[in-house]
Amino acid sequence: MENNFDYPFKQNLPRLENIFGNLIVAGRKQRLMEIFDSTERSWQKNLNRLKNKTIENILIAEAAPWSDSGKPRYFYNQIESNYHQRIWRAFFPYTSIPTDNEKAFEMLADKNFLLIDTIPFSISYSGKRNHSDYYEIITNSLLWWTEKLKSDKLSYSKKLNVAFAFRVNGLAVIKATNGQLELKHGQTIKLTESIIAADGSGYTNSERLRTIYKL
Repeated sequence: MENNFDYPFKQNLPRLENIFGNLIVAGRKQRLMEIFDSTERSWQKNLNRLKNKTIENILIAEAAPWSDSGKPRYFYNQIESNYHQRIWRAFFPYTSIPTDNEKAFEMLADKNFLLIDTIPFSISYSGKRNHSDYYEIITNSLLWWTEKLKSDKLSYSKKLNVAFAFRVNGLAVIKATNGQLELKHGQTIKLTESIIAADGSGYTNSERLRTIYKL
């Protein structure tokens, strides 16, 4: 399993240690690897839901949240959080999330929606996002997630809408990409502050998403 983590996980571990300290990272490393492996498998499973779709709406997020044990928390693992609610209400403002997770994920896929994270480490970055190494992790993880967007299982609308889930993370990605996201077949998307969907709380706002996605 180790070889799967050479990039971007192992490459960025020293930067994570600079942010949180060696002891904290050493104590969480095995669990961080477990979460990374789990989320990557869930990402691949979601690609199968989208292989016959044309993606119209992408949400660029930060990372799966930290969980101490059990099945890792992740957007495409299990619907259980207020974060899911915020995104769900953008597409289904008058419909409750089904109790059947697979049905809910299929409904989001039917809306041609895709969420992708920009950081491989599932840890709380609250109070740490202004650290220089946070930006370095963003920069050094670009190839990892942008290549995932170039999967043969994904196709994109010519009128693709892209939003950022969080403000500080979005600003860091804009800077790291020079404001341009490159997809397959030469398709490029301009990334600006105007597509940040976070409200004053710093979290994704359903109405902002609806505006950006033109729903």
